[in-house]
Amino acid sequence: MKEIKSDLNKNLLIKVGFAGFFHFLVDFFPISTFYFDYQNDENLFYWILFYNVLAFALQPFIGLIIDRFEVTKKYFCYLSIPLVILGAFIPLVYISFVFLGLGNAMFHVAFSKDVLKESESSVPLGIFIAPGVLGLGIGFSFLNEIIRFMVLGIGIFLYFLYIFYTSYFEKNPRKNDKISGEFLRKYRKIETSKINYIILIFLVVFSIFFRGCLGKLTPSISITYFFLIISIVSFAGKIIGGFIPKGACLTISILVCILSSIFIEDLIGIILFTLTINILMPLTLDYLRKLLYEFEATSLGLSAFFLLVPNLLLLGINEEMKKATFVAFVVLHLLILLYFLIFEILSNKSKIVEFCRVFEKKN
Repeated sequence: MKEIKSDLNKNLLIKVGFAGFFHFLVDFFPISTFYFDYQNDENLFYWILFYNVLAFALQPFIGLIIDRFEVTKKYFCYLSIPLVILGAFIPLVYISFVFLGLGNAMFHVAFSKDVLKESESSVPLGIFIAPGVLGLGIGFSFLNEIIRFMVLGIGIFLYFLYIFYTSYFEKNPRKNDKISGEFLRKYRKIETSKINYIILIFLVVFSIFFRGCLGKLTPSISITYFFLIISIVSFAGKIIGGFIPKGACLTISILVCILSSIFIEDLIGIILFTLTINILMPLTLDYLRKLLYEFEATSLGLSAFFLLVPNLLLLGINEEMKKATFVAFVVLHLLILLYFLIFEILSNKSKIVEFCRVFEKKN
């Protein structure tokens, strides 16, 4: 049993490594392609809008297919990377944006399946999702053909290495093996009342929505590489968030969010605010997978979908409306975090009481 558990831990580590780099790649190539090849295209805004709808809106549906027919996961994984690479270098704009959008949608839900399924803690979740935003920052900030071909070369090499590994070396516990079956899912679903279960699902979704909005509503500062700085902060936040216990993560986020929102017009305020939003992402994915138990790919797809909604709703919003909306959404965001903090405190309290009862019975 220990040998199987060790194999799976090693297997998960390798999977997260591949998934993390490919996440960088599938977010790097679309944004660098938009502004490297089509920067002067008068329809660029509409092409990006089309890409976002394709890349994000399809994820819940592809995720549901993967969850219902898990054998398809491997094929979506294998297909997603070539689609993104072809989309980045094919000179036909229509095909390019379709390939980029489809590849991105397939990648996120397919590669998330194993990471969300086999991770006991939130640490691998943060490591998996963080490189994507770094790919966005570098892809947008350095529109350089040499960098694009370097990423292409490394990506092709690791893609074939990934196929070789998953075909010959990956450890796959048999479904009918009771011993190895214990390690198919390393997390437990949330046990709570039906009413609270429904409330939690709605609040997780609204939390994602408000965070997506707040990211769009924060002011921009005219400094060199501002987007890259924010991307690095977002990357660090997602990584750090996976290591922080839920209660502490929620408490820190509430306090820093209040403080940083007061100084949101300054660079330090924006950095702290961005950090406090992003440390919540691994926690959010952990909640979603535990609420939508056995539907890991669908849960990540839903998180992506509700990050798309703010992009559509906030199109064309003026500065005056932006400030008022920011204040309102910060308050609602904090109320949701407070609810989850109370839920965590009560859950931990009930676990302690249950442990004491078991301990008393044994003695």
